[in-house]
Amino acid sequence: MAQPFFKASTAFYLIDDSTLCGTKDSPVKSGWDFDSRECKYISSEKSNLLALATDNQSRYDVFIKRKILPQNDGTLGFHFSFTLEKSDGFFLSFSDEKSLVPTLEISVCDGTYVVNGKNTGVQAKNKTVIIDGVLYLDRNKACLYTDNSSPVEVLLTCSKIDTVKIGAKAHTQTVIFPHRFHLWKNYFICDRYSPNLSRNWKICKSTNADVTCNGEYRISCSEDGKATLCRKFDCTSKTAELEMKYLFTKGSGTCRISLKEKDCDAFCVTDDGQSLCFEGKTIKKHLPKVWQTLRVIADFCEKKAVIYLNGKKAGEYVISGDCALLDGMGVEFSSTCGGVFSFCDIALSPAENLPEDYVPEPIMPKKKDYIVGINTCSLWRNGYHRGWDVITPFDENKTYLGYYDEGTAEVSDTEIKWMAESGIDFQFFCWFNSRTRLPIKKTAHSAALHDGYFKAKYSENIKFAIIWEAASGGPTSIEDFQSNIVPYWLEYFLSDKRYMTFDNKAVIAVYGISALIRDFGSVAQVRHQFDYLDEKAKSIGLDGIVLLCCGQPSQDIKACGFEGVFAYNWTDMGFNREFTYNMISRQRKNSFSLHIVPTASTGFNCVAWHSARYPQMKPDDMAVLFDSFKSDFLLEKGGCLDRLVMLSTWNEYGEGTYMCPSELYGFGYLDQIRKAFTHESTLQSHAKPDENRLSRICRLYPRDRGILKPLRKLGTKDMGKAVSNLNGFTKEWTSENGLSLCVKDGVIQGASTDFDPHMFLTGLNIPADRIKGIGITVKGGMPKGSDDYVTLYFKTSMCTEFSESRSLKHRISPSKKQMCMFDFSNLSAWNGTVTELRLDPLSSEGSFEIYSIELFEDIACPSITFNGIEFSPPVPVCQKNGKIYIPFESGKDYGNLKIYSQWNKTAKELLIVYENISTLFTVGESFCTVNGTKRPLDEPLSLCDGLPMLDLNFLCEIFGLSLSVDEKRIQVHGN
Repeated sequence: MAQPFFKASTAFYLIDDSTLCGTKDSPVKSGWDFDSRECKYISSEKSNLLALATDNQSRYDVFIKRKILPQNDGTLGFHFSFTLEKSDGFFLSFSDEKSLVPTLEISVCDGTYVVNGKNTGVQAKNKTVIIDGVLYLDRNKACLYTDNSSPVEVLLTCSKIDTVKIGAKAHTQTVIFPHRFHLWKNYFICDRYSPNLSRNWKICKSTNADVTCNGEYRISCSEDGKATLCRKFDCTSKTAELEMKYLFTKGSGTCRISLKEKDCDAFCVTDDGQSLCFEGKTIKKHLPKVWQTLRVIADFCEKKAVIYLNGKKAGEYVISGDCALLDGMGVEFSSTCGGVFSFCDIALSPAENLPEDYVPEPIMPKKKDYIVGINTCSLWRNGYHRGWDVITPFDENKTYLGYYDEGTAEVSDTEIKWMAESGIDFQFFCWFNSRTRLPIKKTAHSAALHDGYFKAKYSENIKFAIIWEAASGGPTSIEDFQSNIVPYWLEYFLSDKRYMTFDNKAVIAVYGISALIRDFGSVAQVRHQFDYLDEKAKSIGLDGIVLLCCGQPSQDIKACGFEGVFAYNWTDMGFNREFTYNMISRQRKNSFSLHIVPTASTGFNCVAWHSARYPQMKPDDMAVLFDSFKSDFLLEKGGCLDRLVMLSTWNEYGEGTYMCPSELYGFGYLDQIRKAFTHESTLQSHAKPDENRLSRICRLYPRDRGILKPLRKLGTKDMGKAVSNLNGFTKEWTSENGLSLCVKDGVIQGASTDFDPHMFLTGLNIPADRIKGIGITVKGGMPKGSDDYVTLYFKTSMCTEFSESRSLKHRISPSKKQMCMFDFSNLSAWNGTVTELRLDPLSSEGSFEIYSIELFEDIACPSITFNGIEFSPPVPVCQKNGKIYIPFESGKDYGNLKIYSQWNKTAKELLIVYENISTLFTVGESFCTVNGTKRPLDEPLSLCDGLPMLDLNFLCEIFGLSLSVDEKRIQVHGN
C-alpha cells in the first residue's frame, strides 16, 4: 500500500532564545554560561537586563557562551539583537572550541565593525542593533547584515562550529545588553525576526501602491493599486515547506503567494480576505480580520502539494507544470477599491519523507466509555521560559524524551502515541492571550500546539482543547475579546475537527476566573461574553460551548455560566490519594449545582523551581485512586461530564506534577491509566526513543549540560539553640479562610472547616542575617488521619509579598506532637528584616495545637565567610582528617571571589576558573587538572545531595587564597 503523502522540513533550530535575560537567581538564559568575573556595575534602572560591561581596568573578557551540536556542513542563519552603550570591545564569535581562531568573529575596532580582520566600514553606533547573517559552511564563506547596511561577505577560517560566544573584551570600555539570539540550519528563508525590505526583496509596484516594513511587511494600495515582492534564494531541492502569516488589515483586495523557478510560478495560492484558493477554486474559507497561517508542503517530483491553513489541512492537490529547482518566492497584493495587506514570519525550507525510524503509528486500545483528559502546560521550548537548566539537577524530572525541543512534530507524535495508547482522549493545552488589543498573530508558549500538535502525523488520534490562562493572559477589554480573541478561537481552534467536543459542544476551560471577572467588570459581564461566544460557536456548526473552570466550586463560578469545575492540581498533598478523594467528596457536597470533575494529580514536588521537595504519588496508589473514582464519582454510561476524568498534568516538571514517562516511575502512570480506562489491562511494550531519535528532538539544549543545585534529599540540619521565641505574640495572630483561633495556657489552638486556612503575624523586626530558622512545635492533622503539611511564608522589608519562593513546608503526622524546623538560611530572599509571617497550619479542614514558635541562630557548625560575606552552605560542611570540604553550587557568589564555572553532567566534570587558574575536577577521581597539569587529591571527589564536595584547603592553596580556621569561624579571603 502506498504511504500517505507526508513530508517534514529538514530545517531546524540550534538556538531559539526569545530573550537572553534569565532570572534573578540565574541572570543568563537556560543553556548559556556566563563569565561575569570582571563585569562592571550597571545603573539600577537597567539592573533587570543582562549586561556585559568592561572598563580599562578589566583583566578578563566578560562573556556569555553557548555550546551547540557540532556543525560542519550546510547553511546556518542567525539573528542577534542587542543594545550598545559603549562599543569598544564588543565581539560575537562562532568557533570550534578546540581551535584558537574563531570560525567567524564580528567585533568593533576604532568605532567600526570588523569581521575576521576585515574592516567593514560600518559604524558601530550606541543604540539597539540587529546583526543577521548566513554562514555557508560548505563554501567557507559568510554574508552578514548590520542594521540597514549593505551585505558584507567574508571567508570563514574553517567549516566547523560548536560554540557561540558574545562578550566584551578586557581592557576596553564596553557595555552590551544582549536581547535575543536565534540560530538555525538549512532554511532557504527564515524571516521571523527582522524583516527588512532593502536586503532581499525586489519590489515592483504601481504609483498608487506603497510597501513598508516595521515588524511585518505591509502593502498599502489605493484604487487599482498593486505591488509585487519577489525574493531569490539558493536552492538544490525539488521539495519545499513554506510557512507564513498574513492579514487583510483594511479594505479589500487579493493576495497571491507563489513559489518560483527563474521568475516563473511553480506553485501559487490566492486569497481574497475570506477564502484561500488554489488554481481558481476555493479550498478553505476563513474569517476576515484574522491573521492567517499558511503552510504548504510541495514535492515537484511527485507533483503533489498539501496545503494547510491555520493548522488544519485544506487538502492535497496535484501540481501542474514542471519545475527543475525552486529559486524564489513571491507575494503580490492588488486592490480595486483600496486595501492594506500585511505578511510576516516567512519560513521556507526543503522537505523530505519522514525517517524510517520515525515514531511508529499508535496502536489504539479498545476504550471503555470513560472520557479521559490531561492538563498540558507547554513551557519547554528552551529559550522561551525558564528552560531546562533548572530541571537538570533532578534526574527524576528528566523525561524519556530527554530535554526535548517542544514545538517539533516528532516530539508531539511521540507524546500522542504514549497518550493515545494509554486511553487518554484529549489534551487541555494552557492558552495565554497575547494582550495586544490587535488581531492575534502569535501567543505565548504556543509552540507545542501550533508547531507540534498541529503538524503531527498522528494528531487525529487524540483531540485537543484549551484552558484559557486568564490569570496571566486575560482580555484587555470586552471589545478585545469579541474582536480579537473570539475570532481567533473560532478560526484556529473551534473549527478544527480535532477540537474536543461534548455532544457537539466545544469544551473550553478557564484558569483564573477571579481575574476574568475583574477584566470584564462583573460576573454578569463574564456570563454575557460567554453567551456571545456560545452564539458564535453555533454560527460555525457547533451546538455551543461547554465551560469548565479550574478551581473550587462557588456561586460566582455558577453564575458565570460554567457547568463544572476540576482541579488543575491538588497542590503538594496531591500525592495522597485519601486527600484527593476527600477533597473531591467535599466539593461534591458543596457543589453549588456545578459538576465536580474528579482529577488525579501526582503531587507537587516543586524542588526544581522552589527548592522544596515533596512526595509524588506512586503508580499503585494511582490505580487505587482510579478505582475509587470509578466506583464513587464516574458513570461509564452517563453523559459526557459524568464520564469525564481529568489527569494533572502531562508536563509540569518545574512544579513537579507530571505523567510524561520519565526517570521517576517510567511508564508507570500511563500503565495505570490504560488499565483503568481501557479494556486492555495487559501491559504494552513501551519503547523509549533511541539515541538517533533523541538527536533529532534534543537540539536546543546542550546534551551534556547541567547545573549544580542541592537535591534536597537530606534532612533538616541541626539549628542549634533557640535564642528567642514568639510565644508572647500568640494573641496577635489574625486568621483567614474559616480558621478559628484561641489561646489556652500559652498554646495556640485552632480549627478549620475550609480549604487553605492561614494566620498572620505582622509588625515583626527579625534580623535575617542573625536568625536562620524558625522552629514550630505543633500537633495537628486532617480528618481520617491522613498526613498534612505546615507551611510558613515570610515577607521582608525588600520583598513585600508572600510567594512560594519565600516559604517552606514541613510534613506532619496526625495527632503527633512534633518539632517542624524551617531552615531559611538557603533562601536568597531571606535577608534584611523579616516583617511578617504567614502560617498555614493545615491545608484543609482539621484542628491543631501550636506549643511554641522559636527563632534559631545557625550555631550548630562554624560560620563560613568569603571576603567577609557569610556563606550559607546548602548541605553541611564536612571536616575530615584536618581538611574542610564545602559544597559547590552553580550561581553562588562565594563572597564575590569572581569564580567562573561549568558543569558537564554527562562526564561529571566541574571546571572552576579563578584569576588565570583553571581547575578541572571529576567525580570519583583522586586527582584534578590545574592549568593542564594533574594534581593529586587527598580524597576522591564525591557528591553530597548532588553537589561536589571540594577540599577548601586545596582550593585555597592552588588559587592563592588565605584561609583561617577556629572553632567558631572559617574565613577565606581573596582578590
